[in-house]
Amino acid sequence: MKVFLSHSWHDNPFVRLFREDLEAAGIEAWVDEVQLKVADPLPIEIANAIGSSDYVLVFLSQHSIESRWVQKEISIATTLEISGKQVNLLPIRLDDSAVPTLVVDKLYTDFRNPRQYDLEFRKVVGRINPDALPRLEYSFYCLTLDWTRKGRLVRAAQDPSMRDWMIEYLANKLQQCQRHIERHFAYLALGEIGGDEPRSLIKQGLVDPNAFARKGAFQAWKLLEHEKY
Repeated sequence: MKVFLSHSWHDNPFVRLFREDLEAAGIEAWVDEVQLKVADPLPIEIANAIGSSDYVLVFLSQHSIESRWVQKEISIATTLEISGKQVNLLPIRLDDSAVPTLVVDKLYTDFRNPRQYDLEFRKVVGRINPDALPRLEYSFYCLTLDWTRKGRLVRAAQDPSMRDWMIEYLANKLQQCQRHIERHFAYLALGEIGGDEPRSLIKQGLVDPNAFARKGAFQAWKLLEHEKY
């Protein structure tokens, strides 16, 4: 299963995290910042990539709807879809900007709220490859917050445009997650991100009822203490 990610470069930090989560689910994702090389003929390479994809995910934002390249990519995917080729266009909404006419009749997934990321991501994966979803409620899958995904989240938060988004995402993870292992790594991620709001969340974790989750909070608190020096 192959997926083409159509987006504006302004949205690269979010799309990069999304791509890494897709690939962790075993879904191959084509994105220009990874696949294109210097001197590649852009229109030809992009048209070929769209034509060989099963799904085209269009990340809708104020930046992307103003992008000439994204408009072309939507047009190519729509033409292929209409002609009966196996290309499915899936809009991914990132903000409150107007939905382009070519995709206005498509059912979109809504990523405007970081607290809904996991829920909406599951919808996308369920559409593309249902076998990538966990069979049981607590089965490991691509969004399980472990050491590897912690690294992905911390890297994403290093971009200023993603910092507040990530803190809110992790705050919701702590509030909703019953798995102490995931809370452990959520605290560690917040410790590496640093700042006043993560400090407040980690402080609450110092009295987490689970010892392993609490250990993560204590380790994160030590990271914050090092910030002072």
